Amino acid sequence: MMTSTRSDGNISVVVDGVAIARYVTHPDVPAMQTPKPYVHPLTTRAGHVVTDFAPDDHLWHHGLFFGVPLVADANLWGGWTYFGPERGYELVENQGSIRQRGDAVVEQGADRLSVASTLDWVGQEGEPLLTESRQLEFVAPEATGWWQLSWISTLTNPERDSVSLETPAQGGRPDGGYGGLFFRGAPGLVTNRILGKDGPVDDSGVDSPWLVVHLTANDGSLVTLGCATDQAERSRWIIRGGNFSGFGWAFLYDNGLTLGKGESVQLGHRLVVADGHVSADDIVPLLTRA
Repeated sequence: MMTSTRSDGNISVVVDGVAIARYVTHPDVPAMQTPKPYVHPLTTRAGHVVTDFAPDDHLWHHGLFFGVPLVADANLWGGWTYFGPERGYELVENQGSIRQRGDAVVEQGADRLSVASTLDWVGQEGEPLLTESRQLEFVAPEATGWWQLSWISTLTNPERDSVSLETPAQGGRPDGGYGGLFFRGAPGLVTNRILGKDGPVDDSGVDSPWLVVHLTANDGSLVTLGCATDQAERSRWIIRGGNFSGFGWAFLYDNGLTLGKGESVQLGHRLVVADGHVSADDIVPLLTRA
């Protein structure tokens, strides 16, 4: 049974007594972190927390979040801005914010919860850049060891002649194509194996409609994450390892994107969170089901 509670506009999703997700709609964080709505903590049905929030190495990594490193001249990702191979990253006062308008509209069912909202992407001085229509749906069928999140973001340029969306990759940084929806793993969460449509994945840049990620938490518990995108031509992924586990739906990995006045782009994402190491043969059908 799925239930939900609301506090200060934030939404907690509970399944069979376990809080599986908290969607923070009005974050109270410093400007350097680019305030933006996020999901944290994100938890398996057995209660294992799989996300991190504002770790020391990347203070702007907020659980599961959506942002873009450069929108026009504004940093809507957080932290340092990349200025090319010679200058590298610099901390400058160009961080904007992604602001939800009022409260989200929530619809509750027995095994699902939908959240609909409108957000404004603005520069540091509050200048309008983009509007976003965001639709989240949490689904947790009875008697299963998994739950699913569908996240659809539609970005629109409402009034400027054009608005560019770019990443450090467009500025010349190798493997700098992060931007979009990003998952920051909990402390001690170790990636054991990643599979894509063509087999094992070791590095960023893989082109695949889905990934299946097997992980082990620092208490030894096993977790599987399944991820999918609806972008047939922008279906690359950012993979981060080493001192933390992270990955992102990298729709700007190869090329930036420019939206003319009134133009929109819709980006659909799915995430399955399962206890144990579940095979790709079992996870992929969940990612592609209607």
